[in-house]
Amino acid sequence: MNGAAVGAPFVTAVRERGRFGREISVNPVPRAVCSHACRHCPCGPTERLTVDRAEFFPLPAVLAAVDAWAGVHGAPDGVWFDCGGEPSLYARLGELTCCLRHRMPNVRIGVRSNGSLLGDAAVRRELGLCNAVRVSLNACIDDDYRRIDRPHRAVSLEQVLIGLRLLRKAYCGMLEVDTLFVRGVNDTEVNLTGLVGLVLDVRPDRYVISTGGRAGDRGLLPVAAGYLETAARLLEAAPFPVTFDTP
Repeated sequence: MNGAAVGAPFVTAVRERGRFGREISVNPVPRAVCSHACRHCPCGPTERLTVDRAEFFPLPAVLAAVDAWAGVHGAPDGVWFDCGGEPSLYARLGELTCCLRHRMPNVRIGVRSNGSLLGDAAVRRELGLCNAVRVSLNACIDDDYRRIDRPHRAVSLEQVLIGLRLLRKAYCGMLEVDTLFVRGVNDTEVNLTGLVGLVLDVRPDRYVISTGGRAGDRGLLPVAAGYLETAARLLEAAPFPVTFDTP
């Protein structure tokens, strides 16, 4: 990850061999400002739990940081909004996406989101401007959702699920869904079968299943092998790629 310091604090990482080629991560939201206080977050504890969208940093400052990085290293092939906070909290995310594409017409743009604001039509429209959207979905049952993701009290899982379906219907880019299962937290049979049914209904372009025990999971335990085998069996006829990312 060379060159990340140029354009800091907004350009936070560089991947030479990412999905789009040479990629940079752009962070328009302060670290640890999020709509979830996930137990498993690799960035550490959430310091400000909020669902209020804001222009945390001036849009020109974020663009200037990307311009500075590109001035030294050349335009990247891809830009990801995958920060230490929830990217969709940035109130000018759609404008940021359009401005980056205007500056770098060949760049591909992706966003990794916890999905908490998908019930907001404006958020769905802004995410829809990206070439790729990856949404975390760790539960389809409210109790499990609140145990593993610990969302802001204003977040409704029902609205998240409705929003995900609406995003899929309107979105023409690459939609990925990922699920993290943690032993004793969201590894119930009901949650698994419910999630599989939901994902089969949404039909993402790719589904990724992972489990506890990875770096950053802060002592959370992986689920039993049999649980993942059941997941694989339930998904064996899925009309989209399914990947298991296990420790």
